[in-house]
Parts: sequence; structure tokens; C-alpha cells
Amino acid sequence: MHFLLALLLATTTPAPTADEQFRVGQQLVQPNADADSLKRAVTALQEALRLGYSDAIAAHHLLLAAYQGLGDVPNAKREAEAIMAADPSDGDARLAWIETLPPKQQLTELQSMAEKSPNDSIFQLMISHAAFTAGDFPLGVKSARKWLDGSQIKEQQDLLPTLFAERSEAELEAILKADGTLYPAHLMLAGLLLAKPGPEAYEQLREFYRDAPAPIATAYSAAIFKQLKAANRSEDGLKLLREFSTKLEEGAMQKH
Repeated sequence: MHFLLALLLATTTPAPTADEQFRVGQQLVQPNADADSLKRAVTALQEALRLGYSDAIAAHHLLLAAYQGLGDVPNAKREAEAIMAADPSDGDARLAWIETLPPKQQLTELQSMAEKSPNDSIFQLMISHAAFTAGDFPLGVKSARKWLDGSQIKEQQDLLPTLFAERSEAELEAILKADGTLYPAHLMLAGLLLAKPGPEAYEQLREFYRDAPAPIATAYSAAIFKQLKAANRSEDGLKLLREFSTKLEEGAMQKH
């Protein structure tokens, strides 16, 4: 009997500890993780918290990321609120919480954050997007301009595609009517117009190259010329190269 009990104890797998469960969740919450991995991460992280994992905030941050990846807004909101309750100064959690709110409430919260951090231009980018979504067109244009005027070139280069990503052709035309030098709108509008015959897409690209800072014009040129080639408009690409070659060379030099 004692022999059988000892054998049973020797072959029983110990239950995972809180640290082990956290590490499993941490490994599963990765960029581009699929839904199955994120669901398993949620299970592991919830178990880590149940077992008393020492860094609960870190576990809640991973849970927040997992729920965001799953598109589970109610649970993402709950995790953001749990983090904010433990650390009211956690800006990332607050921004994640704001994303779960209706558009007009998002706008109010973002404006409040922008007032507290007037030198942080990223809030103007977020306000612009929220304003358009909430139907406040003038504020959307005004905040887009503030972001361009206040942000660094690297930030513009990285985030430019997000500024007017969801705007329609009519909206982009109205944005440019309100402020013709908002160069990201020229780029977005050109992309929509490439599917149509006529010179409009080319003219919008000319405006983009005219107004965009040299490093950004250079950085986006490969993608632009690829689009032009796919649309059988390689000649337009050559014309742009001839007209803006000096600017593109300047952008290449600034990059290095």
C-alpha cells in the first residue's frame, strides 16, 4: 500500500504555479496572435491572478491586450478599469479605456487629456479621429492640423496612414477644401482616385509631394510608384520623379 502511494505521488504532475501561468499568458499575447492563442492566454492569466500572482497590474495589462486582440470590448473595458483603479496615472490603460467609450465620450476624455499634456501632439491625432467619428468635422480638421504642426517627422511618417484612414472620398475632398495643405489627405484621396480614369489622382499626388516634408515624400515614394504601376500609370510616376527629384534626393540625404 505504501509502495503504491509513493508511486502515485511520484508520477503526479504538480499544478502550475502563478508564475508559470503568467509566463504562459505572456508568451501567448504576441502581435498578430490568433484568437485561439489569445483565448488560451486569457485562461492562463486569469488562473495566475486566481493563484495570487505578485504583479497583478502586469497580468491585467496582458489581459487587456488579449481582449483587445479578440475584439472583446466589455472585458477590455473591465481590465482597463482594474488597472486605472490600482494606478490612476497609467496613461496607456486610460487610452485603452477611452477606446471602449461611445465617440462623443471619447472626444471629451481625449480633450481632457490633451489639456493636461499640451506638448504631447499624439492626443491631437486621436482627437481628430474621434471628432470625425463623432461628426464634429471642423474639430477633426483643426486637430489634424495641430498634430501635423506639433509632431516630429518620425511620428508623422509612422502614423500618417492612420490620420484619414477611414474617411470617404467626399470627406477627404471636404477636408482639403477646409485646409488644402493637409498633405496626408492628398495621399489618401489619390489612393481612392487611382481606381478611376482621369488626372485627378495624379494631381492629388502632386499636391502631396508639394506639401509633404522631404523625408516623408521619399519614404512613401516606393509604395506610391508601386500603386501607379499596378494602375498602369507608370508614366505618372516618371513625371513625379522628374518634377520632385530634388526633394526626393533631399529626403534620402536627411534619412541617412
